[in-house]
Amino acid sequence: MLKSTKIILAISIILITLSCGKNPEPILEDEKADIGKYPANQLISSLDLDVLKIYDLWGYIDPATNNKYILAGYIDITTGGIVIIDVTDPYNPTKKAFSTGSQVLDIKTYDHYAYITTGNNFTPSYIIDLKDINNPQIVNEIPESHNIFIVDDLLMLTDSGTRIYDISSDPANPIPIWGDSLYSGHDLMATDQYLYDFHTSKTIIYSRISDSEYKLLSEIKGASVMNFHHSGWVTDDENFLFICDEFAGREGNEKQDITIWDISDKTSPEYITSINDNTSTVHNIQIQGEYAYVSYYTAGYKVFNISNPASPKLIYEYDTNPEAQDNMLFDGAFGVYTLFNDGKVYVSDMQNGLFIFGNRFQTKPE
Repeated sequence: MLKSTKIILAISIILITLSCGKNPEPILEDEKADIGKYPANQLISSLDLDVLKIYDLWGYIDPATNNKYILAGYIDITTGGIVIIDVTDPYNPTKKAFSTGSQVLDIKTYDHYAYITTGNNFTPSYIIDLKDINNPQIVNEIPESHNIFIVDDLLMLTDSGTRIYDISSDPANPIPIWGDSLYSGHDLMATDQYLYDFHTSKTIIYSRISDSEYKLLSEIKGASVMNFHHSGWVTDDENFLFICDEFAGREGNEKQDITIWDISDKTSPEYITSINDNTSTVHNIQIQGEYAYVSYYTAGYKVFNISNPASPKLIYEYDTNPEAQDNMLFDGAFGVYTLFNDGKVYVSDMQNGLFIFGNRFQTKPE
């Protein structure tokens, strides 16, 4: 548990009274003009979160009430933390703020806990008890990390190597069970069979032998098409891996934004094709069914049909930050979340807050 002195020095908690977002009335799809040659606008609501900058987001369902919440990391002039947004009614999201005293870059949830990272080597990550959503409590700190992932009962951290913790018996006190010595980790994605480690200069695929044993199967480098292995996601059948290069298109790195790899043989990945937008920089991706949902910084939110992974098709886009002047800035759409499986997609924009989209493409209804 945290020592009281650490809590006093590092953490301040601010709860801001409930407020309502400024949202459009529910809009039928055919009441909005098409965006270019793509389908009509599916935005159903948005919410200005009234902070300096918003980062990634994740979903949380209150086990006691079944209410749905989006947790978004933020930084403000004097503080930072997570913004808790009630999206039980997605047409009328409401917010409250919970601050940890420093920026929060990424968030994952398990049971009634949130695990947050600050994205650097200087500030510890935290565990927050959300059992009382109106009075969340910081209950512990965990080692600093750039990013975080949770699968089954396993908490995974990456930065100074990949570290895996068992949170099944006591989520507030993770038990370390596995780790490697590879530095410069950036992001993780895992399933019940495999671990995908996006490790800056390469992507490493591990077989999950058991919760505490992992076997390295292969490494993807792909220097001819990408340099910076930032993040990624696998298709539902785990036969294809999509890897995002956050620096593609910048001077000196004329590579592809998203590279697509056939990983049906995990020991021998094969490059298939790529997705690219010369006007912007890609950030994060989630895949469900035949669709890839992408937060694309200044290009906004994009949806691709990937029923044929060798020939992905852009089928929808929405610019969440049309005011951004420099298309290569790290501004605009930062995070994307589809895992409520409720026919909605949630996108965080660094300057403009939360956007909620109706999602007729989703193939896994609740």
